Formats: sequence, C-alpha cells, structure tokens
Amino acid sequence: DKEEYLKDRGMNYPYDEVTPGAKPNTQQQLILNIENSLFGEDAYRTQRRECNAYFNQVTDPCCAFICQQILQEI
Repeated sequence: DKEEYLKDRGMNYPYDEVTPGAKPNTQQQLILNIENSLFGEDAYRTQRRECNAYFNQVTDPCCAFICQQILQEI
C-alpha cells in the first residue's frame, strides 16, 4: 500500500524518516509489533519524540498572524 501511495501521490517528507516505528510487511509481523509495543520496550520512543518536536514546534506567535490572514480573505 505504501509503495502504491508514494508512486501516485508522493510525500512532503521522507516517509521512513518521519514515521519512526516498525514497518511490518505481513500480518504476523504486525501482530508481533503490536505485542512488542504493548508488553515490551518502546524501541522508537526517542525517535517519535524528536519527530513530534520537529513537526509541532511553534517558533513564532502565530495566532495573530492566522487571524490576520483570515480577515484579509473575507
């Protein structure tokens, strides 16, 4: 599914770099990955936090800017 989607649509960011975690190719791998996530060690915790910090960073006060942009459009 991923390869087909990427072929037709593409991504703004390298998929594997911004989606830390297991990438199972079979249902058996998926079940094993779910079990590891629920009952094992979270091997991707640090990478997910880094991606979250990157995509959710607020560097400027943006509320006023967004409101201004909306008001200009209406």
